[in-house]
Amino acid sequence: LSSAGDAFARPAQPVQVALRGYVGALKTIDVVIDGRPARLLFDTGAGVTSVTPRFAQEIGCAPWGQITAFRMNGDRVSFQRCGHSQVSINGFEAQRDLFVFDLNAVLPEGLPPIDGIAGLDLFDGETVTLVHGLSALRVESVRSQRRVTRGLRAGRIRLAREASGAGLTVFTPVHTARGDLWLLMDSGNLSGLRLSGSARDALGSVDDIAVGVDGAAPVEVHPEIVADLIYDGALNAEFIAAHDLTLDLACQRAWWRD
Repeated sequence: LSSAGDAFARPAQPVQVALRGYVGALKTIDVVIDGRPARLLFDTGAGVTSVTPRFAQEIGCAPWGQITAFRMNGDRVSFQRCGHSQVSINGFEAQRDLFVFDLNAVLPEGLPPIDGIAGLDLFDGETVTLVHGLSALRVESVRSQRRVTRGLRAGRIRLAREASGAGLTVFTPVHTARGDLWLLMDSGNLSGLRLSGSARDALGSVDDIAVGVDGAAPVEVHPEIVADLIYDGALNAEFIAAHDLTLDLACQRAWWRD
């Protein structure tokens, strides 16, 4: 298999970085952007990686322009551009376009300040493993990917590139008698596994549901039904954290391990 992601350089050795606790089940990741350390909220559903206006000023970024994305309930979110930056994560190096958004202004009062939010776009074209408990993230080498996926069946995923094509989120299929539903992988979702009303109807239940994510063993959950979702639904942090999850962001494959 090949894709545009093959143009990205895979690390010669796997690179692992801790995901540290922030508030509740939320996690942060330590990165270095243009030579300056940053503590970013890690969220697989973020779409684009952004920094706060204060941090943008520290790295000499003068925000300009605008891109627009949408939350899963349809709310519009606008970002300014920050341009190309050098990002280093425990030895993993990448050039990435970053954006500016005042995350601290929308977080509840009293939380520790943070420098921005990190999405999967930081790892575009790579294979990454989210370690059980969302305790760490590992960027796989070609060899380590073969090792961690040996003997496992690959599940399908879709990559969504919102925000004028700059973003990257992952959707995974859930099987129903009528066909597949596609759920956003959202480690920032601290509520229950979310379903739209039509998705719940397709699964044929109003109570607990056995969710069969492609490539993973079925898990019985009590979903949260959200009427205004613009997607079929969203996995939550608890579901993702119950596995070691390897995502091939070049060839659109996933491997789940309990």
